[in-house]
Amino acid sequence: MTASTAEAKAIEFLIRYCEAWSGRNQSALDFMTDVYADTVNFYGKAISKRAVMTDKRKFANRWPTRRYTVRGGSEKVSCNGSECYIEAIIDWYAHSEQRGKTATGVADFELTWDLQRRVITSETGKVLKANR
Repeated sequence: MTASTAEAKAIEFLIRYCEAWSGRNQSALDFMTDVYADTVNFYGKAISKRAVMTDKRKFANRWPTRRYTVRGGSEKVSCNGSECYIEAIIDWYAHSEQRGKTATGVADFELTWDLQRRVITSETGKVLKANR
């Protein structure tokens, strides 16, 4: 089914984002490179796309096995013109075989997504529950 409203497209994007970030590092990072604006308000600080990708790459290398899932029914979307604000609860799992570490948890995740350019202009969130 194809998303027809701006809100449906935003939720569809969030699901694709989580699926991509749950993939192998190279494909996950390739996806992320394509979906961030040149400047992003990233966890409260305006930084370059390059800096966002450095952060993503470090995280991916630290936790090469990841699974991120949008908790059904938690999605909240409001769109105004070409911009959508997306918030959802994310259940996550991260594992590093090399380090022998696993972490799981729940996070409140928020994105501002430019519907016309198909890029993230803002990202923030907070861990609500973590198990290590």
